[in-house]
Amino acid sequence: MDKRLAELLNETFAYTDRQDSGKITGLAEAVRQHIKPGMSIAFVTTHYRPAATINEILRQFHGKNPGFTLIGRTIRDEVLNLIHDGLVKKAIVGWYGTLYPTAAPNPMIEQACRNNKLEIENQTFLTLIQRYMAGALGVGFMPTKSIRGSSIEDDAKNYFRIIENPFVAGEKMGVVKALNPDISLVHGWAADNDGNTILLPPFFEDMWGPLASKNGVIVTVEKIVSTQFIRDHSPLVRLPGYAVKSVSEVPFGAHPGGMSNHGLPEFEAYGEDYEYLDHYRRVCNSGDPAQLDNWINDWILSTNDHEDYLRKLGHERILFLKAKMGQDVWRHQLRSIPEDIFLKPGYSQAEIMVCASAHKIKERVIAGGYKTLLAGSGVNFLISSLVYFLLRKEGYKIDLFAELGHYGYLPVPLDPTVFSLPTISSCKMAADGLQSLGVWATGKNNRCLALIGVGQIDKRGNINTTRISEKGLLLTGSGGGNDVASGAQELFVVAYQSPKRFVDKVTYITSRGQRIKTMVSDLGIFEKIGNDDEFTLTGYLANNRSASPEATIANIRKQCGWDLKVSPQIKEIGLPSFEEVMLVRLLDPHHQFLEP
Repeated sequence: MDKRLAELLNETFAYTDRQDSGKITGLAEAVRQHIKPGMSIAFVTTHYRPAATINEILRQFHGKNPGFTLIGRTIRDEVLNLIHDGLVKKAIVGWYGTLYPTAAPNPMIEQACRNNKLEIENQTFLTLIQRYMAGALGVGFMPTKSIRGSSIEDDAKNYFRIIENPFVAGEKMGVVKALNPDISLVHGWAADNDGNTILLPPFFEDMWGPLASKNGVIVTVEKIVSTQFIRDHSPLVRLPGYAVKSVSEVPFGAHPGGMSNHGLPEFEAYGEDYEYLDHYRRVCNSGDPAQLDNWINDWILSTNDHEDYLRKLGHERILFLKAKMGQDVWRHQLRSIPEDIFLKPGYSQAEIMVCASAHKIKERVIAGGYKTLLAGSGVNFLISSLVYFLLRKEGYKIDLFAELGHYGYLPVPLDPTVFSLPTISSCKMAADGLQSLGVWATGKNNRCLALIGVGQIDKRGNINTTRISEKGLLLTGSGGGNDVASGAQELFVVAYQSPKRFVDKVTYITSRGQRIKTMVSDLGIFEKIGNDDEFTLTGYLANNRSASPEATIANIRKQCGWDLKVSPQIKEIGLPSFEEVMLVRLLDPHHQFLEP
């Protein structure tokens, strides 16, 4: 080959990516350079939480009243620490509370709102993604099916409108305003020196928020890699380098969250730190701000940096969290649980409720020809798991999915949290919230039956998970509930019954009830018959007591906050089989969810 031609080829077409430091910097310096008082900060909190970055922001701004606005899917754990420490004036979120072991209100968030230290702008999960999308695409607004007709509409006047459909005369449609954060925080598996970042699914909000950010993204990763590694794994790159301001190598940067390596075996995964999360939950549930002050000082402010934080966490605990992600690790954990937990005689009312709900849902799935079943955390996860096994036994194929983007997952024994990392490895597909909430659950061709959670529910099925107005009691927000209620084929509710939960009329409609056909409590089955938009009691659950049917029905009326209709053909729902109860106990051996 001609020498000049060879030189031209080598100089022009050979991969010669620069291997200088590029955007690589220490985490403390990245926060110092790019986080400024008054900023709106988006935090991506799927499984791969930018916890180390949030902790560093707390260290650097403690006592300085920076007046941040936080934008994200949920307020939880390390994000709550920023609020409690007085660094945040406003949160734009879809859900707020405690997520482990189950979704519940958090007293510390309620205190911050009661004391006017925090303003919450309620979103739904899907509309938050849609607002990010509009911001990233630069289109100003995005159509949505959510929010309209709910009480959230009254809270959303600055970002939600109803307009004429320009393509269908006389048709109205909802739209949400574009959202452009000042800066975003992302934690991923790997990035090169220019910030091209590998993340693994499920993604939930994906990178729409970071790509909409005015001042780019602060990225932390488990490992800095070469650009050649990025090229070799380009299908896994979700964030392009042009959007990134800085890259910091921060191993275990998602703790107390975990990191699944499903699809990227070159890296060592680690599980969520349930012990840490449970301790944090108990501190918050104490309702004592001083206890949370002590927690923040002990774990964050008294550690100099993330390396110091890991030293406090300890080598043995880190090894334990890595070992949690081993394949079929539950088989080894099972040996440490006494068999009498699974084999004890008698049934609790919660176990009876779970099994009765599963059979009723199975009936509705088959009658409706549904192909997918959406369920969130808590007792709904136990029920959906049992439904899956009951349908599989009859040869009926259905796929379970969750709002984060898990599709076709299998329930994992001993770990009854639907969003746990072990479920990811069993997924047929791992995507994002736009697909799960916008397409699978509510899209044009959805064939979805959805179980959704309630704080309160009224006789027409309207659900409140936001706040109890007359008391000012803060609940948890919409999450994906409003989105699903706006478009799924059919909704199903399971709830522990009391007059405070079953009310005549909810004071705040988070999710409209027109698509809810059936509700099961720990006492009975409630259905909407024909065109009636109110529930009728059609069945009462068997129990371990010897109460008469009349006394049982009278008690159900007593525990209901409205004048309950009772079907003339009401029937007793018999006790489940012992095999079904054993299966439920295998899913939840420590009764995290099998209690009111």
